[in-house]
Amino acid sequence: MGTDVSSLLLNNLLGLLSNQIIVPGDYHSRVQAVKSIYEDDATGLIDTLTDFQVNTFAVDLEVYTDSDELTRILRKWLDRINLPYEGKIPPGLKPLQKEYGKERWKYSSFPVLKINGWEEIDGIELPTKMFFLDG
Repeated sequence: MGTDVSSLLLNNLLGLLSNQIIVPGDYHSRVQAVKSIYEDDATGLIDTLTDFQVNTFAVDLEVYTDSDELTRILRKWLDRINLPYEGKIPPGLKPLQKEYGKERWKYSSFPVLKINGWEEIDGIELPTKMFFLDG
């Protein structure tokens, strides 16, 4: 059975190599072409690879400045991002990073960051309610 599976995989890969890739000229046609790649992915690799990209997009981020006080405030701010939406949107920078990865690699090639609210944190006005829209 192993040779049947490998033969099938080889045939699929050779079939993919024989197809031409045509890049459309306008934005909307490009989006449609990418969507058709997802729909017609016989290998299952495209969706798997983009899922991997999205899941590894959010990385630990550390803030350092010349001012210890500013560093403290910015680190506090990173934990407060989307805290008012807790229960609807996970709070913190990592979920926001992951959402950007989803919009960028899976759903839209033009994600737009919507800042929906600002808050004063220890004397500095910072955005605390943010999410990505499909551009």
